[in-house]
Amino acid sequence: LPSLAVGLATGVVVACIDFLIYRILWIHVSRLASNSMLLCMLMPAAGLCAAGFLISASGEEEVRGAEEVVRSYHTHIPMRGRRSIALHLLSTIPTIGFGGSAGLEGPSICAGGAIGSALPAKVKCIRLKREDRCTMMLAGAAAGIAAIFKAPLTGIVFALEVPFKNDLAHEALIPALVASVPSYMVFAKLAGAEPLFAFRRHELLTVEVLVASALLGAASGLLAVAFVKLYRLVRGLFRGRAPLPAKTLAGGLACGALGALSTLLAGRPYALGSGYELIRASLAGELSTGQLAAMVLLKSATTVFTLGSGALGGVFIPMIAVGAALGGALAELGGGPIDLYAALGMASFLAAGYKTPLAAVAFVAETTGSSSYLIPCLVASSVSYLLSGGFSVSDEQRPHKEVRVAELAKLRVSDYMTTKVVCVPAEATIAEFISKYLLKHRHRSFPVVKEGRLVGMVAVDDVVGVPEEEWRHRTVYEVATREVIVAYPDESLSDVLDVMEKYDIGRVPVVDPRDPGRIMGIISKTDIVKAEAKLAGLSD
Repeated sequence: LPSLAVGLATGVVVACIDFLIYRILWIHVSRLASNSMLLCMLMPAAGLCAAGFLISASGEEEVRGAEEVVRSYHTHIPMRGRRSIALHLLSTIPTIGFGGSAGLEGPSICAGGAIGSALPAKVKCIRLKREDRCTMMLAGAAAGIAAIFKAPLTGIVFALEVPFKNDLAHEALIPALVASVPSYMVFAKLAGAEPLFAFRRHELLTVEVLVASALLGAASGLLAVAFVKLYRLVRGLFRGRAPLPAKTLAGGLACGALGALSTLLAGRPYALGSGYELIRASLAGELSTGQLAAMVLLKSATTVFTLGSGALGGVFIPMIAVGAALGGALAELGGGPIDLYAALGMASFLAAGYKTPLAAVAFVAETTGSSSYLIPCLVASSVSYLLSGGFSVSDEQRPHKEVRVAELAKLRVSDYMTTKVVCVPAEATIAEFISKYLLKHRHRSFPVVKEGRLVGMVAVDDVVGVPEEEWRHRTVYEVATREVIVAYPDESLSDVLDVMEKYDIGRVPVVDPRDPGRIMGIISKTDIVKAEAKLAGLSD
């Protein structure tokens, strides 16, 4: 039932966003950009600048979109509030609608993930554990992909693959399946069920095609590594103290200039927008080899400047577009059908750059409707995935699913706990707790102290049921949990993590074993997640 509700709601939301961006904005913007070089240069700048203001208004400029869904899945930290998510989703309208090189799958994943995370918490008849809510968030992401690409299998597989570089979130299979199908059906009913691209059927599967698939996969793998490195370089350049609207304006100006160049070279601004026009042109053989090679470089650059400058959007379909252009450009070398080679490029470039090889192949299989593409795409994707190593456009993906219990057992709480602990006085009123602690520090729970000694823990759930008119009269101590779960400095992180999972808590006070009333620090699940990331060789 929760997955079904998430799928239906996500399908409606994604259809509305799709209508605003593609049916109203981009259809007119692309025509204007094709006829005026000045507008081609200025419209992406205006769109990205407006997006920067919307994102800044949310007050949260860090991890967002599809990345936030992956981060929340790993950390079990809920996605940001409704206002922030709404502003971030609104920012994608000027970003993509005015020519920024980003895909609608980014906001679709974000919207689906937010619905999957929030719906079980808001509907009283649905009660899920925190881990199950994280799984439901992946189901929402699957529903978003299934809707926007009209590809339910791709949505399911993507949700299983995207949290990890070399593993699967297998527990999300059934929820993703149940959410993706109704989401696709609702979207198809509202936006139309026609396929995204037109492919011809190719029944010949020869050794030459398989060899060419492997070679194209190798080229895609190397290009994907360069793409990821360029993306990180540009993102690093935009990490200054300048206001976000100024950064996105600069990124938009760069996109506009590159879009104008693509218009000069190919007659249309193929480097701008999500990339659907470039994919269709590549499949139809409308562009020469030289033009396709130029579009590989220009589309990569506009995508990097759009997302690297701080704008919000997806990277899935722009990478598909780059891969399609690459495959089309190499078609003459392989001597095969251009649409087959474009499909190989689509699957292999996405597999390498996003570490989602199965989703990449599923996408091509669903959009082509032909089984003859399946084996060559598997070969190309496997080669590109292996050759590209650990490089990925996602910062939040982890290498493997398994928790490194043996390694965590060697780490002590004292080395990872926070020593500056924000404590709530026992005599503080609930109103004071909410205004001075909960809203200011954003933690879900706090130690309660009386005369400097630990006497309880107070959490958001403890005050939710208290009528608002009583907030100024009742104290925190009255609603706090008196039997406090504690940790000790010499305990292992694995032991503390077991306790957190057992009691479904996110923060545990660390006390002196010889004086349990004296707080020495506090350890959170986020602290343990950071320790796991270091063990895995990831940056904080």
